[in-house]
Amino acid sequence: MNLDEFGNLLPGEIAKHVPKSMIFAAGGTRRAARLAGIHDQDEYARWSSGQLIESFGLFAKYGVKHILTHAIVPTQWMEVTPEYRENLIAWVGGILTSEETVAEFQRRGWRACLIGAEFIPELKPAADTLSTLFPRKDYHFTVYYIVTPYYDSHWKDLFSIFESGLSTQSELIFAQYHEEITPIKLYI
Repeated sequence: MNLDEFGNLLPGEIAKHVPKSMIFAAGGTRRAARLAGIHDQDEYARWSSGQLIESFGLFAKYGVKHILTHAIVPTQWMEVTPEYRENLIAWVGGILTSEETVAEFQRRGWRACLIGAEFIPELKPAADTLSTLFPRKDYHFTVYYIVTPYYDSHWKDLFSIFESGLSTQSELIFAQYHEEITPIKLYI
């Protein structure tokens, strides 16, 4: 099958070829926001969230079930600009639990969760809110927003999981994300 033939397939046919789990890392969002006339940091954070949801919608349409994406990465957390960390916490926690974001996820039948909030205690209330609003059940699409304030944050988690005696990939994934996730086969 060539690219043109693939492009003309219906979503259900495309879904047969799409991995069920993926990692998504947005890039170029600040440039895109500037081109859209957005200059304010708070407005940028809200706009960026909407752009992510639209992108996730494309993947969900074609059969992806799980997206892992970063909410906070080490370079952001180590930023030394005054009040940046406080703003970052407010943006991540506030936007993920905002009425608009929650309503959009509920309208689409999606689930959102925040992984790694234990590394930034100020985000624990947002993680708890998402757990309450989106309890573990059979959602057709889940976005895992991952908090990684330091480069070794998740290694610490993995070492504690290894010490618990789990030995298979499936067991480790379940211990980390509290549900089954098929192995990642796509990184965008």
